[in-house]
Amino acid sequence: RLALIAANMVKLKDLTLKGKPTLDPRTAPQPDGYTPYDFFRGDKKKTDNMFDNPEELKEITGEFEKKSQYHFYIEPQTCTAFPDEDGGLVVNLACQGMDSPRTMISSYLGIPQNHIQMNARRVGGAFGGKASRCIPIAVLSSYCALKYERPVRFVLPREVDMAINAGRQEIACDYRALVDEKTGKIKALKLKLHYAQGSTKDIGDIHIQLFANTIDSVYQIDNMFLRAYMKKTHDGPSTSVRGPGHFEAVLVIETIIDKIAGVCGLLPEKVREVNFLPHKKFLATQGLKGGIIPPALVEGNGFIPLWNRLVRESKYWERKAKIDEFNRTNKYRKRGIAITPARYGMIRSGGHGARVDVLADGSLQIATSGTEMGQGLHTKLGQTALGVLNKKLGVNITLDRIKFLNQNTHMYCHGAVTGGSTGSEMTCFAVEEACFKLAPKMAKFKKLAQKMAQEKGKEKYDWGDLCAAGYKGLTPFWKPDFSETGFYRPEIKDILYETYGASVAEVELDVLTGETKPLYANLMFDCAPCLNPAIDMGQIEGAYVMGLGQILLEQRRHCKDTGKLLSVNTWSYKPPTMYDIPEEFHVNIVDMRKESSHNGWDYVMGAISNTVHSLGLFHNAFRKGSRSIKSSRATGEPPVLFSYAVLSALRNAILSTGRTHSGTLKMPIPATPELVSDIIWGEGQTLKGVVADLKEPVGEAPAVTADYQPGKVTTSGSRMGSLMPILFLAVCGAATYFYAKRTKIL
Repeated sequence: RLALIAANMVKLKDLTLKGKPTLDPRTAPQPDGYTPYDFFRGDKKKTDNMFDNPEELKEITGEFEKKSQYHFYIEPQTCTAFPDEDGGLVVNLACQGMDSPRTMISSYLGIPQNHIQMNARRVGGAFGGKASRCIPIAVLSSYCALKYERPVRFVLPREVDMAINAGRQEIACDYRALVDEKTGKIKALKLKLHYAQGSTKDIGDIHIQLFANTIDSVYQIDNMFLRAYMKKTHDGPSTSVRGPGHFEAVLVIETIIDKIAGVCGLLPEKVREVNFLPHKKFLATQGLKGGIIPPALVEGNGFIPLWNRLVRESKYWERKAKIDEFNRTNKYRKRGIAITPARYGMIRSGGHGARVDVLADGSLQIATSGTEMGQGLHTKLGQTALGVLNKKLGVNITLDRIKFLNQNTHMYCHGAVTGGSTGSEMTCFAVEEACFKLAPKMAKFKKLAQKMAQEKGKEKYDWGDLCAAGYKGLTPFWKPDFSETGFYRPEIKDILYETYGASVAEVELDVLTGETKPLYANLMFDCAPCLNPAIDMGQIEGAYVMGLGQILLEQRRHCKDTGKLLSVNTWSYKPPTMYDIPEEFHVNIVDMRKESSHNGWDYVMGAISNTVHSLGLFHNAFRKGSRSIKSSRATGEPPVLFSYAVLSALRNAILSTGRTHSGTLKMPIPATPELVSDIIWGEGQTLKGVVADLKEPVGEAPAVTADYQPGKVTTSGSRMGSLMPILFLAVCGAATYFYAKRTKIL
């Protein structure tokens, strides 16, 4: 309380803004020294020529805008710094990684990194907000502790935290699409993206790269051009928020799909399906060229079978028919339903490490560079460790024997940021490696443990006997080396992998007030057999609801005259509550490996990787070809993308009122009750005198053509799949020959 009183007594002078603040991404300037980013697919000249001479193709144009979303983690930005001996510091920081804050503290204060002990027990929520935005208060706290030689605690009040950390980027995008009007097939697409980064660039460069990598989602669009501008606005720095770049890209491309369906008078489901990337296409790629992230060669793509399965199991078309009947018989409440897809390209970057110790009483302790922030990291690490040790040693260790140590740079100092949904799997790999090293050390004492067990009248030794045998040794002073470390850095072929899913959403719209109630959600996510389904289920549900918050509720509001943030607490900023969660909520974690296509990428890279391993060119402690821990895939961020189905369903509900046309309807994000009401009744209109004036629908819903089977997408593809074994042998043999010749083995 005294700290807040003192902080409010500080008066800053000469900070009056001259003129009105710049908040619009379109009109904001670029940061000094920045030029536009250009990304493309196909030939840029050909794309330009197609727009200059569209021939029989129809050009569809439109605009897209999305407001900013705050992280709204429960624990605000917080840090405690203590002066230590030898001019050092002990810094307790709520962060997603220790390395960057320690490096910055060392750089600013001019003290060696080994004099800085970073420490964190757990983080009370982050969602990307404590990856880089924790650094300023870490440096400031450390400076004050070192200068005044006393402990310093720094906690940002919620209002201040929301004001200086701007959250998700506000964006605007203008697009032009050339389509076949009869089918909705996109032949060419041009986009101009304005990415409002706030007062500093933070890591906005990476977010734009991720946008370009995701903008084609699950669609095959052969000719694309994206020009992206980073914009500087009068706002706090924007930073990573769950699914950065990916979420924005999916919102844009799915908005374009809905617009095409509306203009051409087609079903959105049909337009999506006709644009899907074929199930089996030789060396198919997703993502645009021109950036630092290369287009991903799609391997193990089981998306189309997943889509068909969701349509079937959700009884999508039966639900749609019931909704049409509901809308015909209800005047003031309308419902909408939609099904939308998503692809999320995962990137394993950096590396993570772990140390596993076994003590004399059979208890274990694990130290890791990964941050526990509510995603179940520690539970998964424990499962991984026990899975290896129990199998290798023939024992039955339970999870309650493990103590997870604080994340501490004096215990384990190397590790990347825990983010991008890959922290859990990378640290699990590190723990797995440590346990693979540890198990043979302990296995040497099996005979002694068995002897000790029989002396106690037991048939077989247990974990306690094995530990006791190891620590018994030859003398009372003999101690075993029951500690091991592991470090995971992905191989080249394992850096990138794709995740796929789709979702169905059903909403009900109150026509008089513009309020939207999610009624039904059915998510299907291909994340293979889960290491812990209960944890992953929670991650999927949480990510979806966070995306739903951006779609329907959450936006940061500013004063247009001063630029002051107006939404600084829950009175003015509305994250989702229990009332916003769909009444019927289904999550399906599926394994589509048997239905997945293999387009050649896995064969080619597998051959190269195996050849390199066999020749000893590179070394990795992991088993060759281990793509994911226990075959599971990341679940923390990809399901955010599934929430677009809510906006598409709301769009259909609005269209059913007959007060707007599908070809001109522009959906706001977030679609708050006020904005939805403006769409239906006209901006600034009141309900007086218009309730009895609800017009008949503008037009009938487009009929399903006879040659179209809803939700049934073909899975046939290229015959090149039969040549994969030949290609595999050719690449493997060539790589072996040239390397051997170069090293004069032959």
